Amino acid sequence: LQRSRGVVLYCHGGGYCVGNAEMYLPEFISLAGMIEAELTLGGICSEDGTSPEVGVLSVEYTLSGAGGRIAPPLCFPRAISDVVAAYTWLIDPAGGNVEPRRVIVSGDSAGGGLAVALLMPIRDHDLPAPAAAILISPWVNHIPTSGDTSSYARFAQHDYLDPSLVALFSAQYRGVAPEHGHVDAAALERKG
Repeated sequence: LQRSRGVVLYCHGGGYCVGNAEMYLPEFISLAGMIEAELTLGGICSEDGTSPEVGVLSVEYTLSGAGGRIAPPLCFPRAISDVVAAYTWLIDPAGGNVEPRRVIVSGDSAGGGLAVALLMPIRDHDLPAPAAAILISPWVNHIPTSGDTSSYARFAQHDYLDPSLVALFSAQYRGVAPEHGHVDAAALERKG
């Protein structure tokens, strides 16, 4: 990876239990092209004055349950640690050597949740922040909500995921740490 390139650090979806880093390869190519076009239209060039080039680093993170590399109770928070390790490698001069201002963190569903989870240790440990985050329907709360007040219950008729599958993926991801709700909006506020 060149210092003059922009990089999308992508976390794939799959309920934290299925999928792999290459499952969206055609979409990655399209996403990189769209970002390059927007940067060019905005007059943003690479350091050498040429049109910007955007690459995608898709993270192969630890999956939970039967589909994963390890099974509960060891799964949480390994996926988050994998994404943090990928980001720190990417911005390390001895690693990917990409300036954080040239990194966009992104993910869909469970991967969107991991992208949000990455932003918390970046903030809490004063790591250099990425330029942006693109979150595609992120799954950010694993704390079960009872009754008809949850958004999942309110919109169940429009959701293509079976509630029992969502509950299974959530339980497998959390393992023996059900009190860890992964990420919720209140956790994103700076403490103090």
